[in-house]
Amino acid sequence: MPLLPAAPSAVAVRRAKWCVLGVFFVAGVNLATWISRLPAAREALGFTDGQMGVLLLIGFVGTGPAMPLAGVVTARLGTARTVATCAVFALGGYGLLAAGIETATPWLAAVGLACFNAGNGIWDAAMNVEGALVERHLGRSIMPRLHAGFSLGTVVAAAFGGLLAGWDVGFGWHLGSVVIVTTAAALFCVRGFLSANPLDASETVAAALLAADEQSPVAELVEADAAMGVVSTRSLALATQPPGGVDPAEPTLTSSCVSVPPPSACVSVTPPSPCASAPSPSSCASVSESKDPVPAPPKPLPALQSADTATGLRGAASAWRESRTLLLGLVVMAAALTEGAANDWTAMALVDGFETSEGTAAFGLTMFLIGMTVTRFVGTWLVDRFGRVAVLRTGSVAALIGVGLFVFAPWLWLAMTASLIWGAAAALGFPLGMSAASDDPRRAAMRVSVVATIGYSAFFFGPLLIGFLGDHFGTRPALLVIALPIALGLAAASVARPPRHPA
Repeated sequence: MPLLPAAPSAVAVRRAKWCVLGVFFVAGVNLATWISRLPAAREALGFTDGQMGVLLLIGFVGTGPAMPLAGVVTARLGTARTVATCAVFALGGYGLLAAGIETATPWLAAVGLACFNAGNGIWDAAMNVEGALVERHLGRSIMPRLHAGFSLGTVVAAAFGGLLAGWDVGFGWHLGSVVIVTTAAALFCVRGFLSANPLDASETVAAALLAADEQSPVAELVEADAAMGVVSTRSLALATQPPGGVDPAEPTLTSSCVSVPPPSACVSVTPPSPCASAPSPSSCASVSESKDPVPAPPKPLPALQSADTATGLRGAASAWRESRTLLLGLVVMAAALTEGAANDWTAMALVDGFETSEGTAAFGLTMFLIGMTVTRFVGTWLVDRFGRVAVLRTGSVAALIGVGLFVFAPWLWLAMTASLIWGAAAALGFPLGMSAASDDPRRAAMRVSVVATIGYSAFFFGPLLIGFLGDHFGTRPALLVIALPIALGLAAASVARPPRHPA
């Protein structure tokens, strides 16, 4: 019988929660370090709004080929190695971006931004998969708080960027020093992740599946664990228990196997055929006498193979044919455009619309990010109290109000207030869409990849469209165009309702 891997301990799960939160935080710092200095970048390059839109669009070209492969990369490398690799890749991209801005070389800045966004896109999908895994082991919703950690990172970085802008610190020095620190922090945090290799457990869990009734909920529980590369203590205990019922003693974890006391540190069963012992006690596969023999195991479950097929290109293609997954992508796309437009254009809109300084404009962006952060910290309570659909619908309506107020505000203080409302309204769309895509842990990586790919499409047409309209109507009025996708997201919000029977 194959070796059964031990479930992560409560201490490991808690450690993983804080490590994932740390990775979300540094990802937010990376993003806001760049967007808080966009007015300076525009001035250094001598660009108009339309040209800045083209630069932002070219920058996100790197995300195009990267995002569809994010699920496959994460499934093959594991979330820890994926985040670590992408963090180093993003570091190189930011170095090229800083060099391009400092030397007023647009093509170099565009290449650097494309490299950063490619690494950041896969990093984003991988940390969401890890977050969903930790959420499932904790047994409660934490995804909004993880995204609150991301938002907290953006608040800190935006405030720091505004401070350095007021001190006339160079763009290159600012960007380069911050990204070196965040890369080191990301490499440290991934050491505490639960799933170094999240989707390779189908063989090691086969023994537990063979011992479970193929029609029982036990089989479904173990299969779900196998798909995410873990085996919970509860599922192993149920799958390996004698047919008479659950042993009142809790299964204990050893360094090499899961045991059901009192006989030994190994799982033991007695098939009806003549027994055969394992080569040595250390292998944890010995067969011993039992008062209640376990019946002959059934044939391997077909669903076990589905966990394997869900990790490759075939699994990725099938996720693109699921209507619920595609509609979730629309919800996330609306949320990404609502958030992304504010990230990219708030500071420049305040500089152009109110002729304010770069430091004051960065404070306006900080107000938006504060609204997002506070809402995401209370998001778990909101979702548990009112449900995903109600929260998404309320957020969409509030986003329409915030954007409209920001565009038409005659005073700077009112625009700042509108930015705060806008941020609060845009806070939960993205994390709730990702959480809904992860409802079935067996196909979470593939579905998160599809939803993230659709969501990130907002970063392709959004900057170009807003930049083009900004050249003709002004930066603030151009932002009114995002009301249409917000309305579409509002109409599709019902698909985020958790399914009764995950497919």
